[in-house]
Amino acid sequence: MPYQIDFEERGVYVRIQGVVTRDLIDEAVNIIWGHPSWSRAEYELWNYSDISGVRIDNDYVVEVAFQDNAASLTSERSKIAVVTDNDTLIAMTEHYRNWMNRFGVDVRWFAVLDEARAWLATG
Repeated sequence: MPYQIDFEERGVYVRIQGVVTRDLIDEAVNIIWGHPSWSRAEYELWNYSDISGVRIDNDYVVEVAFQDNAASLTSERSKIAVVTDNDTLIAMTEHYRNWMNRFGVDVRWFAVLDEARAWLATG
């Protein structure tokens, strides 16, 4: 499986490997939103440090932002951390961040997993 999903005490950790595609993200998101622990999740941590490529576009990023806004109404999530050093994914994360900030969800990207976890731990 090209992804790993672990529900943690305060949120959900997602590790993506290989090529990032719309179908891959959609499948992972459907599992997360359908999980009984989703309603109490305060954060999402998406780790893309092991990817080999990106096959999504900015139109899809906007679509995901609107879907995520709706999903925020069913959980306590207020933060999303993205771990990557991929330039394309960094640019898409910034685009996504601009949309999600409008909806009251703080999104940040980090090059290192420990930095992302430290930010998520700040409340």
